[in-house]
Amino acid sequence: MFDVSGKNNLKNGKVFTDIDNGLSDGFRLDTEGNVWTSAGPGVNVYNPAGALLGRIRTGGAVSNVAFGGPRRNRLFITCTDKVFSVFVSAIGAQRP
Repeated sequence: MFDVSGKNNLKNGKVFTDIDNGLSDGFRLDTEGNVWTSAGPGVNVYNPAGALLGRIRTGGAVSNVAFGGPRRNRLFITCTDKVFSVFVSAIGAQRP
């Protein structure tokens, strides 16, 4: 995580969070600023300060996540050989 100066320069770099199982690969943000990321055999959800809010266990190595559906509250999770979808209470942030 970095601070961005007025001239789009990065400074004050620090670790956002440590993932205790696996690696973070794909990630998405929800409208509350929470980070939804692949993390080994599931998806971890972190608040904007980097604290773990919860996990969705899939039983397989997760490679990416994406919000979809008309309300952007359906989370699609890709694994090595499967695709899961689950409705969540969060709303995925749209790109500008």
